[in-house]
Amino acid sequence: MLFAIVDKSTLEIEKLTRDDSEVYDTSCYDKIQVDNYDTRNTLKFVRDESGQIVKREFNTYGIVDRTKLELQELIHENEYKGHDDTVFALVTFTRSEISRLGPSTLTFNDDFTYFSDPKKLSKHDDFVNIRRERNSLLTETDWMMHADTPLTEEQIVMIKDYRQKLRDITSNVHPSDVVFPVKPFPF
Repeated sequence: MLFAIVDKSTLEIEKLTRDDSEVYDTSCYDKIQVDNYDTRNTLKFVRDESGQIVKREFNTYGIVDRTKLELQELIHENEYKGHDDTVFALVTFTRSEISRLGPSTLTFNDDFTYFSDPKKLSKHDDFVNIRRERNSLLTETDWMMHADTPLTEEQIVMIKDYRQKLRDITSNVHPSDVVFPVKPFPF
């Protein structure tokens, strides 16, 4: 986890830390949990309607080809310098929205509304790490599938079921909903 130590009066970041137990002067600063990918340049803080200090959600701009209706580029709002309106359309996303949907799954309509296309879901960026973990878990059990395995028939059935669940883990599910199966027994 990453935390920002924020000055209560100026709302400026004093420091970023991963140490949840770090001591700071609570009369002058608040500790706010932020996303692991946040940096000083991408973080700003504001006060909400109740006066609490909260992280400001920056926008990400999508540059969409007007003819092909395809996303060409994602740009943080601080880096946006303009675009050719006759060729490209500007679509605004929140950072959390683009992370949840996955840019590679987006399909655009003629009016530049968008949706996450289930047929493109397997291309979602978050599946890279999920597949890496899944493949590691499958490799961990490969030896159990050999003819000379010391496992009982019951254990082999359980491992085959476990391995099939691992193979199916990315089928028709959003990456945020993936739940890895529990190992059937210690190995």
